[in-house]
Amino acid sequence: MPSSSVPFPASPAGALRGWLAFSAAVLIGLILPVAVMSYRAIPLFVGCILLLLILAGDARHVLQRLWARGDSRLLLALGLLLLWAAASLAWTLQPAPAAGVLGLVVLFVVLGALAWAADPDVPADVLALALGIGLAVASVLFLVETANDMALHIRFGSTHNPSKMNQAAILLLLWMWPVLKILADRWGRWPALALLALSGAAIMLSESDTARLALLVSLVGFALVRFGFRLLPALIGLGLALLIAVLPWLAAVMQSDLPPVIVKLFRSGHAAERLTIWTSFAYASGLKPFIGFGFNASGLIGFGPLISLFPENLWTGIRDSHPHNMFLQTWVELGGAGAALLALFLLRLGAIAAAVARPAAPFVAAVMAGAPVVALVGHGAWQAWWIAALSAVPVLFRLASASPARR
Repeated sequence: MPSSSVPFPASPAGALRGWLAFSAAVLIGLILPVAVMSYRAIPLFVGCILLLLILAGDARHVLQRLWARGDSRLLLALGLLLLWAAASLAWTLQPAPAAGVLGLVVLFVVLGALAWAADPDVPADVLALALGIGLAVASVLFLVETANDMALHIRFGSTHNPSKMNQAAILLLLWMWPVLKILADRWGRWPALALLALSGAAIMLSESDTARLALLVSLVGFALVRFGFRLLPALIGLGLALLIAVLPWLAAVMQSDLPPVIVKLFRSGHAAERLTIWTSFAYASGLKPFIGFGFNASGLIGFGPLISLFPENLWTGIRDSHPHNMFLQTWVELGGAGAALLALFLLRLGAIAAAVARPAAPFVAAVMAGAPVVALVGHGAWQAWWIAALSAVPVLFRLASASPARR
């Protein structure tokens, strides 16, 4: 995917594509501070960015490029997983709402794949400037709002709950690595390190324990690959696949089989609640171990006649909106068949990430290490902001690979 400093070629069609690429670059930078003020804007902004990048590229051959460049096993596993999710609408608890949620998931997966293959001629200097300013402004805004009891949110009639910025912290966590790769190539190492420190401080001062833990794991992943451990992403993929295989049983025995000192540690914060939720949903996964309860059904199992299937001590956990674990939610909703397809997808994704060329490898490894932390202990699997944020990460890395380094 070429990247130039001149966004507007002479022909009318080329000029239009140049304007679209220019707009996408600006919007990518703008979404970061906007997300701090309202994470609900993330899906809309990401959708617009991906669509602009698709239209700015050579749309005539985008499907051929996707198939030629993409990994067929990865695409097959992901496609089968989405098809199985669609089939499960036949037995899910509320098919119409579930179909709407699945439609959004499919939309962002398709837009992300097409934008990844579209080859838009994004102006490298504009992209670096927009991303650098966007990341810096978002981080400063995050720090200011945290220190001032969310004064701007209150001023503009938004929420006074700091936890509502947790999604923005996770967006920063996921996106800052491809952004830092672009900035390191265009501006050099020290500006990128300064922005890493600034955005890292914002994440560490957020209310999100998940984002803080994921940042630390991401930094370790970056360092390990930077200093030669290139197989780390492949091992992460293998580890996640094995974890998925045993997750229902592991979650079910955690409360009873953990050493007392560890159980005591879990009694602080949200950890005890998560243990109860995981135990309840692990029990649910055993009730329909092959096909699951159907896509997006996890938040409905604890209401209505199905609650009688659970021991009374699990009622509190099963009535939560989701398992707070993307892999366990896949087990509950799509059964062992869906979990197996997800495991195959992650196995292949890890192998692909391990084969990335050396300059980008540590940045890719950082995302590969940090994102599963969020998936394991964080938000619902199919929340629109989360799927949108993930769908754009490969696109940002594609832009990073196309942004020529200054010599």
